[in-house]
Amino acid sequence: MKKDVMDFGTVTPRIEIFLEYDGKKVADSDAAELLRAIKEKGSILSASHSLGIPYSKAWEILSRIERISGRKVVETRRGGRSGGGAHLTAFGDRLLAVYMKAKMDLEKRTVMAERHSESVFIAYSNDPLFAMVVDRLAGEENVESISPGSGMALAMLTLNEADVACCHLYDAESGEYNIPFLEKFWLLDRVVRLGGFERELVFAFRRDSGIAGLEDGIRKILEGKLRFAARNLGSGTRELARSLFERYARTFGIREASIRGLEYECRTHEDVAYRIANGDADAGILLRYVAEKYGLQAYHLRWERYECFALRDCLYKNGVKKLQELLNSRWFVGMIEFLPGYRLVEGENQ
Repeated sequence: MKKDVMDFGTVTPRIEIFLEYDGKKVADSDAAELLRAIKEKGSILSASHSLGIPYSKAWEILSRIERISGRKVVETRRGGRSGGGAHLTAFGDRLLAVYMKAKMDLEKRTVMAERHSESVFIAYSNDPLFAMVVDRLAGEENVESISPGSGMALAMLTLNEADVACCHLYDAESGEYNIPFLEKFWLLDRVVRLGGFERELVFAFRRDSGIAGLEDGIRKILEGKLRFAARNLGSGTRELARSLFERYARTFGIREASIRGLEYECRTHEDVAYRIANGDADAGILLRYVAEKYGLQAYHLRWERYECFALRDCLYKNGVKKLQELLNSRWFVGMIEFLPGYRLVEGENQ
């Protein structure tokens, strides 16, 4: 039998991200995958099984990180009636976040470098429903996407680094969504609205947290008694939280708020819900759909407008045309009617 030989025409170059401290590799992709798995599984043994690596190898990776950094990365508890387990320390959480941000930045630059002229690049604010739209679109068209937040999505559109941007930015002065920000980014005459929907934002917390209501929860966050799960800078939800806290601080007469949790940024609504449900945070602002998915108690904040805009120069692309069709399709209307916390924009998709 003829032995297979490598064909250089099928060789794929790969770039490895790793974090270095004092000239030594403190975390690489293996370490990041292990930390993420421990965070999700709550157990080093379960994490090693899910990754298909020996338990001893997992401890070897963790020991190397702790030896080089001089910091504890995982806290473990012995088995008992409730069973043993493990969770990341604050340092472990931060290390994982720094690695994932570096990875995302590299992936974004790689995607931008490899973009084909006929592919469609979509920058959007995190949303579960729109992620389903992107997945459906990617099954038919050449699509690249990134979810950096509303503000960054519009910035990428301004710099022609994206063909489509989807956002939900509220302007308190005008009481409008998105349009005032298109003006600020000099985009109003350069874009066409493809479609959109409305989604419900809620203040959510664990049912056993002792929060009596919306005002009680916000007051306790402002006083530093509860830990807040914050979205990433540049996201519309982060901006809403800032505005909400400022307004309630004036109402309560709190001059200097002591908000805990702002140092850790959640990149998605799922991340916010997970931190609350897992006990790493006490409350947060997120979508009703996600809050209900995680069984959280929720108080209505507002309905907000989520809209997609495409550069006029990119309207000829099949992917852009198809996206507009999807946002106005029966399938899309059906998804909105099925998912809690979503509704159609009045007068559209009728």
